[in-house]
Amino acid sequence: MSRGLHTPLEKLFERLPHLRRELENDNALDDKLWQQLVVRPDVALAAGGALRGLPLLRVVHSLVEALQSGALPAARLDATAATTALLLLLEISDSLGGLLARFFSHVPSPWQQLAAADQHQQQQPESADEAASALAIAALRALEIEPQLASAWHMPLVLQLVSHSLPAVRWAAAHAAARQLRMGPAALSRLLAQRLTDEELVGCQRRWDAQRAAAELEKARWWLGESSEVGAAAAGGRAEPDAPGTSKAARKRQRRRQAEEEEQQRQQQQQQQQPDSGSGGGGGPALPPSSGFVELCGLEVPSRRAAAGAATAAAAPSARLVRTAGAAAALEAAALALCQRQPLLLEGPPGCGKTEVARELVRATGNAASAFWLHLDDQMDTKSLLGAYTCTPVPGEFAWQPGPLARAVAEGRWVVIEGLDAAPADVAAALAPLLESGSLHVPSRAQVLHAAPGFQLVATVTTAPAAGGSDEAAFGGGGQQDLLGGLWARVQLEAPTDEEQLQILGGTFPELLPILPAALAAAHLTHLAAGHTAPPLGAVGAGPDEAAAAAAAAHAAAAWRAQAAACLRGAGVRPGEMALQLQRRAGLRDLVKWCRRMRGTHAPLLARALRAPTAPPGGAEAAAAAAPFVLDASQIDVHVREAAFAEAADLFAGQVAKPEAKLRLLGALGALWALPAQAAEQYEELEKPHVSRQGAEVQVRALGCCAPPCTLRVDPRKVGTGMLLSHAAPPQPEPNTARGRPGGGAC
Repeated sequence: MSRGLHTPLEKLFERLPHLRRELENDNALDDKLWQQLVVRPDVALAAGGALRGLPLLRVVHSLVEALQSGALPAARLDATAATTALLLLLEISDSLGGLLARFFSHVPSPWQQLAAADQHQQQQPESADEAASALAIAALRALEIEPQLASAWHMPLVLQLVSHSLPAVRWAAAHAAARQLRMGPAALSRLLAQRLTDEELVGCQRRWDAQRAAAELEKARWWLGESSEVGAAAAGGRAEPDAPGTSKAARKRQRRRQAEEEEQQRQQQQQQQQPDSGSGGGGGPALPPSSGFVELCGLEVPSRRAAAGAATAAAAPSARLVRTAGAAAALEAAALALCQRQPLLLEGPPGCGKTEVARELVRATGNAASAFWLHLDDQMDTKSLLGAYTCTPVPGEFAWQPGPLARAVAEGRWVVIEGLDAAPADVAAALAPLLESGSLHVPSRAQVLHAAPGFQLVATVTTAPAAGGSDEAAFGGGGQQDLLGGLWARVQLEAPTDEEQLQILGGTFPELLPILPAALAAAHLTHLAAGHTAPPLGAVGAGPDEAAAAAAAAHAAAAWRAQAAACLRGAGVRPGEMALQLQRRAGLRDLVKWCRRMRGTHAPLLARALRAPTAPPGGAEAAAAAAPFVLDASQIDVHVREAAFAEAADLFAGQVAKPEAKLRLLGALGALWALPAQAAEQYEELEKPHVSRQGAEVQVRALGCCAPPCTLRVDPRKVGTGMLLSHAAPPQPEPNTARGRPGGGAC
C-alpha cells in the first residue's frame, strides 16, 4: 500500500480495531480498498472522517468511474448498503451531491430499492429490515441536504411506500411525499397519524436524531481534531483517570505535558507526510485530479480538459496573471465558488485585476476557446443577449438567431460578463431566473432554456471610492444590487499596493524593473494633483527572501513618492488643484500601457541603457542591499528619461485641457525624471498637430512624429465645415529612438 494511504488507514484502524483484523488478509491496494470501505454503512462515516475533504471526493469519484466504465459491475455491488453508506457520507461532505447523481444513473434509486424489497418481504431476513430502515432514513436526509437528487430519483414511488410494511420506511416516505407535494405541517401530521402509531413515531424520530448526531460528531472531529481521549472513546475504550491523591496542580502539569507531546507527534507526522502528500494535503492519498476536473488552489473544479492533460495544464503558470497575495486569495475564493457551481461575481476598484482573474479561471478550467466574453453598457438590451429574429436571403422570411447568453446556457459554456454594473434593468431582470434556478426565459420564443452541464456565469463589477471614503456598492449602488446582489458568490478584490504593483509589472516587464518605482511615482504625482487617495505601500512578506524583496520595494516606492510630492510643490501645483481636470484615476492599467509603450517603442534603448543587476549570494540582507531599483533619476540614462517622460506625459497629463495647468503638470513630471524645465514646453510644442492643405487634401501630423502624415480628403465646397469624405490611415510607424522629440518615440 502506498505511503500516502497508510496514515489515514492507520487512523481508521485506531478508531475501529476490529477493522484491522477483517482486512489483514485483504490484498486490495490504494483506492480499491477505500472503495470497499466507503460503501459499508457501518464504517462509512469513520472512513470519510479519515480521508477528509478532497481525498474523499476522489475516492467516491473513482468508485463512480469504475461503475461507469464497467470495471466494477453493478451486480457485484450491494446496492442497499452502498446507497446507504454514500448517503451517510453526504452528511459530512455536501460536495458529493453531483457524484451521487451520477451514481444513481447506474444503481436504482432508494425508493426503487425499497419498493422492490417490499414485494419480496416474506423472503427477506430480519437484517434486511434494518438495512431498509436505515436506507429510508438516509434517503430522506439526503433530500434535505441535496434537493436536486429528487430529479435523479423516481419520486412518485414515495406515495406507494407510504403503505410499506416497515414503520421507518413509511415515516420517511410520508416526509418525502410532503416535500414533493408541498404539504403543510398540519397535513403532514395527519398523514403520519394515519400511517404510524405513537410508539412507531417516537422510534422513527429517535433513529433520525441518532443519524444526525453521528454525522455532527464526525464533523466536529474534522474541526477539532482527534485527541487521545476522543480517539479512545470512539474506539469503545475509556481514557485513563488521574491517579488517586494527585493534586490539582500536578494534574494540570500532566495534561500540559500530554498536550505538548501530542503536538510534537502531530508535527512529526506532518513532516513525514509532506514529501508524499499530494495536492489534497492532510496525509490523504496522492491521487491525480479526477477526470473532468482540474486542481486550482488545492480544490478540484470542473474542467473541459481530458483527465490526462488536466493536471499538466493546471500546473503550467499563466502567461499573464502574476500571483500576488491578493490575486492568490481571490483565485482561492473563486475556486471555492466554482466547486459549489455558483455564479461568480468579481468586484473591486478599477485596475485591481478582475478581468485577469476571470481570464485565469477560464484558462485553468480549459474554457478559453469556448467561453463567451460580453461587455455590457447602457446601450445593451436583452435581444443582444437572448437572440432575435433576423432576415434571411429569402424575402419575407425570418430566422431565429440565438444570442450568446442563450447559446452558452444551451451548450454548457462559460459566460464572462464585464461591466455588469452598467447593465440596464431589463438585462438584470433576464439574469435573475438564471441565477436563481439555472433557467433562462426567452420571451420572444416562449421558451425556457435549462442550463446544460458545464455552464458557468462569471461577472465583474467596478466599485469606486465614494466621497465619504468608503467603497461604492456594486451595481452602482442602484436597485440592481437588491435584485441580483444576493444571488452571486461574491469575491472582493482590493486595489493592489505599491509593492504588489511592482511585483506585477516587474514580473511582466523585467527589462523595466530598475525604473518601475519612478513610473509609480509619476502616477502618484497625478493622484496628488487630483486629490485622489494613494494606494497603500504594502506589508512585508512572510519568508526571509520575500521580506527582503518587499522591504526593498516599499523603500523604493516611498522614496519616489516623496520625490513626486516635492516635484509637484516645485511646479506650483497644490494637492487637489486639478480635481476637475483629472477626474479619471490613473491606475495599474495606465502603468501597464506605459510599460508596453516603453518596451514596444524603445526596446533597443532599454537593452543598451538599462541592465538590472543580479542579486549576489549572501542571503536576504545582500539581496535587499542589491535591489535593482534606481532611487535617483539622474542615474538613469538621459535618453531613457526623455522617453519615459514623453510616454508618461501622454498617459497621465493628456486629460488636462487647460494649457497653463497642463504645462505646470508637465513641469512636475519633467522634474521627476530629472529633465530641464524647458522639456515640458518642448514636449507641448512638438505634440501640437500641424495642419496643411493641398487642394482637396488636408494633411495632419505632429511636429515631433516620424510617421507619415494623416491625409483627409474633404469636399471643396464645404472646406469651412471640414466635412470628412474619406480617411486614409497612415501605416504604423517603426520603433525609433531618434531625438526628434523627447524620447524619440513614435506616435
